[in-house]
Amino acid sequence: MVPGLPHIPFARAEAARQAGDLRWILAHEGQINMNPEYELGVLELIEDQDPEHELEGSAEFVERVEARGDRPEPGR
Repeated sequence: MVPGLPHIPFARAEAARQAGDLRWILAHEGQINMNPEYELGVLELIEDQDPEHELEGSAEFVERVEARGDRPEPGR
């Protein structure tokens, strides 16, 4: 999570992932406390929706998540 930005409830973020709303997820990623399963789902959306830029987009997403260092423990 990015300090200073309002937190988005995980249920709302999960609904966006289930709906395949990659644009919304990427626009709000700093406000979502993502667990590894959610991150994997986002990477799958990138693969499905933007295969031409999959490697670049996935690498950029992972770098941003790791830079924030906000990964919760699995199951949280």
